[in-house]
Amino acid sequence: VHGKEIKMTVEESTAIYSILGTCLVALIYSYHNFSIIKKIEPKGLRQSRASQLNDQVEQEPLVNQNKIDQAKFLSDTLFNSTKDVLIEQIKFGMIIVVLLALFLVFFIEPIPGQFWLTFAFICGVASVIIASYYGIVVGCEANVKCLIKADEERNVIVPFKTGYRAAISIGFFFASLGILVPFLLTLYYKKNLVTQGKPEEYLNLFGSILGYVLGVTTIALILKIGGFSISQSGAFGNDLFGKVYSQQGVPIENNPSEFIWNIGENIAGIVGNCSDIYASFAVITLVILLQSTESCQLLVSQTSSFYFPFLLLCGGVIACVIASIFTTKVTLVKEQDTARFVENSIKWQIILVAIIMIPIIVVSCKMFLPENFSLGNSNCPAVVVDKAATPPAAGAPAPAPAAPAMFLETLQAPAAPAATAPAAAAPAAPAAGAPVAPGAAADTTGKNLTPELVYWLALLGLFYGVIVSFANDYLTSRNYGPIQRASAVSKSGSSPLILYSFVQGHLSALLPLVLFLAVLYIAYDKAQYYGVAMLALGMLSYVSILISIAALWPIFHTTVSIAHTSEVSQYSTLITEKLEFGLFLTSEVTKCMELVLSLIHI
Repeated sequence: VHGKEIKMTVEESTAIYSILGTCLVALIYSYHNFSIIKKIEPKGLRQSRASQLNDQVEQEPLVNQNKIDQAKFLSDTLFNSTKDVLIEQIKFGMIIVVLLALFLVFFIEPIPGQFWLTFAFICGVASVIIASYYGIVVGCEANVKCLIKADEERNVIVPFKTGYRAAISIGFFFASLGILVPFLLTLYYKKNLVTQGKPEEYLNLFGSILGYVLGVTTIALILKIGGFSISQSGAFGNDLFGKVYSQQGVPIENNPSEFIWNIGENIAGIVGNCSDIYASFAVITLVILLQSTESCQLLVSQTSSFYFPFLLLCGGVIACVIASIFTTKVTLVKEQDTARFVENSIKWQIILVAIIMIPIIVVSCKMFLPENFSLGNSNCPAVVVDKAATPPAAGAPAPAPAAPAMFLETLQAPAAPAATAPAAAAPAAPAAGAPVAPGAAADTTGKNLTPELVYWLALLGLFYGVIVSFANDYLTSRNYGPIQRASAVSKSGSSPLILYSFVQGHLSALLPLVLFLAVLYIAYDKAQYYGVAMLALGMLSYVSILISIAALWPIFHTTVSIAHTSEVSQYSTLITEKLEFGLFLTSEVTKCMELVLSLIHI
């Protein structure tokens, strides 16, 4: 750093390699699932067998190769059209990106002539574009493969697992980039911007990485708005076609509006929703890092405490990998009802992630956090990372006290005058992570925290995610009383049904909001904004699964459209329709958690 050699400790290097290794494993796992989908090919003609569905379909032989080729042609056409629309959206977005980049260069960059903020902004934009294109490639590849498996297996389990492999390939690619890109920026900026470990240097570091968040949110917003605009236009045209032209005998496969609808669903669902969760992930990650700078002990550059948020996020990715392996390799639920099968499969994943994350959170907090650390400690010792620096001679004047860790106060308060008393008379500053002696005034502006308190706050966020998902599922699923009563209400007419649904929708939002305010108060009362950050960190354990489920319904929605148009077989059409319907009914299991993350994001 600036011509001087800095060596990492074993603890710090272990943390860095663990984070990089986890991101690499997630990327390999993502591509592994994609490669499995690419290898799926029809097995040729064979004898028909009895349907395993509740609704028996007239038995028929396996479809011929011509219909499979037609479905592949439709899938390739859909992919090329979606890719063209995505490229046009990106071209439009580049106009806004260039204008924002110029604005950052000329008006926002803290150091004239240096482009740390702008470079992070460009990295954020590039990461979303790369992940979005990968999502489109995987999603369109999975459409025909789900049809093939539906016709060969004649049950909902194998096609669901095939589509889910595509979804988790997308989810883990997004999640790994969401950790890897800001982590590499943090490492690079730390080596170039932090030379003496002063709080204001860390302010410049994370202030520069803020450009990454701006880039992610900017391009994600552009892609989501464009995708939903196309989707709604296609949906309106499809509805109009069904009401008007279908009565005149025009076949459904000649409906261009459905094709446009599928393009919009691919961009809005796979690109828009996944990028939206990715943006919340980026914002919350940076907020967690910023709140970590409130403690001097967490800023010690030669320990792993600085990387604790990244380490815990990597733990969540590993937990999601294990849970997804159980879903694709083991059939945990065997329900004849498709909607209940899909719903229980999603629930089991959330439960598995929560169970796996409990020991990961506890062990991570105990291993990577100091035994005792303070927020806003005014006695923050200077952390000099320059190995060549020599300590002051005995009897020399003591150096000026280090600036406090609270960045805003650091920038507003003038520097303290140099002390003139001998060094021997000055009390020694406590070592980083050392326990505070009884009666010692270790913290004058904030709170003392322990690893035990931190992991309880993270577990609170983890359990809140489970509770709010199951509560929202109970209030919105057709398998339970609140929605089943809607069928009885509908017998009285459309107006009572609309009022009942309106009230039920408000109730389904009220419970998560009340619980959120309760856990938010607890977290802030115990550890101020750092506690809120740990609450969000616990909820981010599910981020890979959330992105995967967000991409799953658009995959099967497009698959159903291809099945209708190509007329592959009655089996494939019926099975994919059941899966699409089941995913539509159970998407609310995780939707509320996504909205809560957006609320914490704000």
